[in-house]
Amino acid sequence: MLPDPRLDRLTRLAARLVRAPVAIVPAGGELPPPAALGVRAWAAVPLVGADGAVLGQLCAADVRPREFAPEDIEALREVAESVVAEMERAAELERRREAERVLRESEARLRDLADHASDLIVVMAPDDGRLLYVNEAWKRTFGYRDAEALAMRALDVVAPEFHDRCLDASKRIVHGEEVRDFEAVLLTKSGRRVVVRGNGSARFEGGLATAVRMIFRDVTAQLQAEMGQSRLVATLGATADFVSIGTVAGAATYINPAGRRMLGIGADEDVGGMPMADVHPAWARERLVREALPAAIRDGVWAGELALLARDGREIPVSQVILAHESPRGGRWFVSTVARDISAEKRSETETQLLHATSHAIGAAPTLEAGLAAALRLLGAWGGWIYGEAWVPSADGAVLQCGPVWMADQNPETVARLERFAESSRMFAFRAGEGLPGRVWQSRQPSWICEESGGMELSRRAVARAAGLLAAGAVPVLGHGGEVIAVFVFGAAESRPADEPSLRTIAAAAAHIGGAVQRKRAEQALRESEARFDRLSDASRDGIAITEGGTILQVNRAFCELFGCAESDAVGVSGLLFCAPEDRALMARHFRSGAEGRFEATAVRADGSTFRAELCTTPILYDGRQADVVVIRDVGERGEVDRTRSEFVSIVAHELRTPLTSVRGALELVESGAAGDVPPGMLEIVRIARANADRGLRLIGDVLDLGRIEAGAFALRPAERLTPRALLDAAIEGAHPAAEQHRVCLEARADDDAPFAGDAERLTQVLVALLSNAIKHSPEQEAVVASASRAASGGVRFEVLDRGRGILPEQIPLLFTRFQQLDPAAAGRHGGAGLGLAVARAIVELHGGTMGVESEPGVRTVFWFEIPNG
Repeated sequence: MLPDPRLDRLTRLAARLVRAPVAIVPAGGELPPPAALGVRAWAAVPLVGADGAVLGQLCAADVRPREFAPEDIEALREVAESVVAEMERAAELERRREAERVLRESEARLRDLADHASDLIVVMAPDDGRLLYVNEAWKRTFGYRDAEALAMRALDVVAPEFHDRCLDASKRIVHGEEVRDFEAVLLTKSGRRVVVRGNGSARFEGGLATAVRMIFRDVTAQLQAEMGQSRLVATLGATADFVSIGTVAGAATYINPAGRRMLGIGADEDVGGMPMADVHPAWARERLVREALPAAIRDGVWAGELALLARDGREIPVSQVILAHESPRGGRWFVSTVARDISAEKRSETETQLLHATSHAIGAAPTLEAGLAAALRLLGAWGGWIYGEAWVPSADGAVLQCGPVWMADQNPETVARLERFAESSRMFAFRAGEGLPGRVWQSRQPSWICEESGGMELSRRAVARAAGLLAAGAVPVLGHGGEVIAVFVFGAAESRPADEPSLRTIAAAAAHIGGAVQRKRAEQALRESEARFDRLSDASRDGIAITEGGTILQVNRAFCELFGCAESDAVGVSGLLFCAPEDRALMARHFRSGAEGRFEATAVRADGSTFRAELCTTPILYDGRQADVVVIRDVGERGEVDRTRSEFVSIVAHELRTPLTSVRGALELVESGAAGDVPPGMLEIVRIARANADRGLRLIGDVLDLGRIEAGAFALRPAERLTPRALLDAAIEGAHPAAEQHRVCLEARADDDAPFAGDAERLTQVLVALLSNAIKHSPEQEAVVASASRAASGGVRFEVLDRGRGILPEQIPLLFTRFQQLDPAAAGRHGGAGLGLAVARAIVELHGGTMGVESEPGVRTVFWFEIPNG
């Protein structure tokens, strides 16, 4: 048998299947003579490969005479197929091992070839340019070890002025283009510049570039030999940068067309012999002579920032490279300069610095006016102005009014003139489009005027001239939504043409600081609002507390007097500590609900004494957080009066109910015809009288319910397994007649029908009261929707939605008080005495629940209540 454990298992399987002592796959495919092995019976099947070739045979042998049955032969054939599969798999593994060995040897030969090549070979990652492989020639040339090289990116060895060119070539290679005869300047570890030329391509797998290959040749010596003044002029003559060539003594021999345009030199003007120092301002000339030229002559190159001087006196900031070229006879032959105009970059940098400075100044200012004054000062000083004004919209937004004023340090006489001008400015107000501030306010664009164009506004021209202001520029300060927060106007002492770059810079800074000014205005408004709240709350005789999640954040003086405590004893503690233990659960539910509410509870003073308090909660935003304002009023004496009145009302109601019930019964008999035929006109009168009797009985029922609730004699009959759907159906049925009368549709939705405990009759009464209220205030053909869902607290939440005219925010606290009608005219039309909602809320609170309302006038109104689960 073959020495392969898998084949051993298969031959043993074959032996078991044909009940023979042994099964083998003979080595070499030939079975020794059976007699020589003592075999008396044997069977064999060929091992046929996928290509039809016979790979050997599978044999089963027995030492006793026997006949192998057809099913035995078939079993051997099936095992033979598995043996063939194992043999072919083993052969495939062997072929792969051989291929991998050949590949390793090939890679080793290629690496050895690359490492012994004189060209510089580098392989880099296509995404970030990370070096994946560099050959020995590359490492020798640039002076890096393996570990150092493989921790670098390709751009780390590229001269800065060639970064863009190399990045562009890399992008083209990654997109499938082969780059040929690519030139660049690379830097060795010691900083020596190496000019290379070569080709680049990418390796792709699955359509994606996995590596970028570059093969370079060091052509530094070749280029040095080829380079001369004529070639340099031809190569750089068409560039948009400033290019010049001169002697090492500093005399110009050539300036390219772009350089001539930059300096204002004529195309035909001879520049031979022109001192190169003359094209630089004094400070740049000093650095050129002291630092740049000596370094270029010593090292061959110098790079840094200088400035060119145009013939019109403008300084042009440039990024400059100076190359000192060697003569074939030795020594430095001539010097070439390449300079790029970086005015835009410098302007952007200046704008950024100016923006940061003004934004910081505004943020640090204590008030909005101080912030505007700080921004005015920084922008005016940066622009070289002598005077500045901030014009801000009036409270009604109708006109611009003069706000903070800034003056540069001047002699006393000039300051006095400017102060007189400032006083006159405070007497003016500009509408949109009027005067320089008004025009900028309207256009939202910078504007410039000078003496030649009419000077300041006609109304202020004389006083402006007297103040020495002969030119002015104005810029808008814009908020995030395009709102003009202010208009900055700056004055100059000379009548100069519009300084567009300076004005654009100031306008850009002013536009960016608009957001900071808006924030400062919001902060000031918040402080003023908080100050007004503090003044009003301290003037109130009711205790007021601001709470977040039940924790007290702020209290007024009346709160401290009411509870006999210091402010420090109340702030930072739970408001529940000022409530009797038996009422804390009720108060906690009101805080969790996040809705407006009014309820009574027993309050506890610092000395342990108690009083009956009415609490009114209103949600607010406090310092950007969700909070509640809680107004606390001592209603102990009022409660005694209310109890006496309630007892009286209950007695009267009891005395009225019996005769009114009799009257209603008699009217029903007359209406039904039991007392004889009634003329049609009389029948309508009877119906009206019966309806009024019904309303009277409902009113008496509400009064008696309130009396029992206040007396603590209102008993609930809770059932353990009420379902929201059943309550909704019962309420819809009870409110159906009223809906038909007002031509309003009723809908019921139960998103959650989990059972809960409660008094079915009383909760149905609550839902009917809410539905009746919604029906009365809904337009005809509109739908009133009653729904039930799972409350956030885990109980059940019922809602009744209508799309009537809604409830104003200031009316909401009055909704659940007794005998309260928000619209007396509507009460006359629809009936009711304002007790239904008070009774409904009392029933909900007896269940341990809460009730509230949310309304968007003219859109939707939702009355809701939540019953806890258990």
